This record gives sequence, C-alpha cells and structure tokens, in this order.
Amino acid sequence: MASILMKRKPQPSSNPSRKRLRVFMDAVVITTTPKSLGMDANAKNPKVKKGKKEEPNLGPDILQGRLQHTGLQVYPTILERTIRDTAVPRNFIWYHHGSHQTYLNQDHQPFAPAIPGSPGIFFGVGHKSSDVGQEVQRIFTRIARGHWLYMGQYQLQRDRPLTKEEWASIGLKVQNTWTSSLSTAAWGKRVRLRIALRKRLGRQPTSDEIQEELGRSGRRSLETTREDLSQAFLRGEETISVWVMKCVGYDAEFQRALVDKLPSWTTRRRGTTYMHRGTRSRPVRQE
Repeated sequence: MASILMKRKPQPSSNPSRKRLRVFMDAVVITTTPKSLGMDANAKNPKVKKGKKEEPNLGPDILQGRLQHTGLQVYPTILERTIRDTAVPRNFIWYHHGSHQTYLNQDHQPFAPAIPGSPGIFFGVGHKSSDVGQEVQRIFTRIARGHWLYMGQYQLQRDRPLTKEEWASIGLKVQNTWTSSLSTAAWGKRVRLRIALRKRLGRQPTSDEIQEELGRSGRRSLETTREDLSQAFLRGEETISVWVMKCVGYDAEFQRALVDKLPSWTTRRRGTTYMHRGTRSRPVRQE
C-alpha cells in the first residue's frame, strides 16, 4: 500500500532519548488531475490501477451517446486536491459511517467514476438490479487495492442493456470477471437457472418455470458452466443492465472529515483492524 510519512515538530520532553513522532497514513493521494472531462478524465486518472494487457472498450461514440444526458461534465468539487483525492481503506469507512455507501470495484465496473464528480456507467445483472437508481447514492470507487476514493453523490438513470456486440467488444478481462462471479454467486442464481432451463427445454423458460426451479432443493438445475454463461451473453440471450451515473452533489465536509480522522486510525490499526461501528471490534482481513 502507498504511504505518506508525516513528521510533527518534536515537543520538549524530560526524556532526551524520545524520538520524533511519526504518523503513517494508509492512503493514496492523486497528485495530478487530467484536463479533459467526462469518461476521458476517468481513463486518465494516474492512480487507477488498470490491467497490463487489456483495457475495457465500448468505443468513444457509444460512451458519449450513453453519457450525453449528463452533459459530459465533471461536477465541481470545491475542496483542496490533496484532500479531495485522498483514498482510504474500506474498513475505515465502515467504522465511521457504517455500510450506507455504494462501493464500485472496477473489476466489475470498468466505467465507474474515477475522478470525483465525473460521470460513469454502472453495470448490473439479476432481478434485484431493478432497485438501483431509486435514490441518490454516495459512491466510492476502488482506485487501487485496499484504497477507496469518495466520488460524490450520484443519481443513476436506467439505460438500455449492453448489446451482444458491446459485450463482445468490452474485452475478455471484464467478461471473465462477470462470468466467474455469476457462476458461483448467490445473486447469479437466477441467471444460471435461465441458462440451464434453456438447455433442458430448448426454448426460453417462462417466469413460472423459473420460479418453480428456484424452489427446488439441491443443485441439479444449477449445473451451468462459465462457458455456458459466456455463450449466453455472446448470443444475446442474457444481458448486462446499464445505468448512467451523474454526479449531483459533492459533500466536501464528509471527505474532509475522513481525511482528518485517518492519521489516528492508521496509527491504531498497526495491531488491529477494526470492523465498522455497531459491531464488536476484532481483527479482520484488510482489503
């Protein structure tokens, strides 16, 4: 993890051997800000860790078309850049603010905002994804392993799903991330069922047939491979839902408070990492 070493001026002490106090901040600070706006700005954030071999790609025309209603503008964030661009551990956010935030991992969300205030695109799948976008959400994006940056307050607007051509163009890395998760995650069960029933019935299953299969015990109907998932998306039988993300506010005091509390947290966590407020403190794995 990246660290910043801050030195405080030594205070007089009766102990001449007392050493200078050192505080290590567990944070990433973005030192440069790109001049371009919108998704172009996201792509140029120097602190966002991208894959070495392949970048996700929907094409500039497709991205611009989907983001047109946002104005392709970055929402103004009136805050010093060194504070605005400081990313913090997720456990730290949980401890101080609970779980009422939305966290976007760019492995699954390759077009999530990467510059505070910038527009973005959110991907979803499954029946519960219809709940997305009903209220303004506080968004954090993971810009490096273990480091989450507050992006602002976002309104999500439902857009048309990815076409099979867009899915094919997005790249194997993103495709494999989604099919891998869908093959095992509980939220992917309905997708796996639809694919399994299609293979068994030779047609599109009805809602009643899907619901009946959901009620069955065992895993007989869940035998859906990653390849089955990949082919279903490539054929357009399954789709990724899309929401356009527009920043409608930025809570500067919220971000400033996070940064102000960070030194004491990172000093304290040398021996223990704490869970969020409301649970018993105990060591946990740092993300």
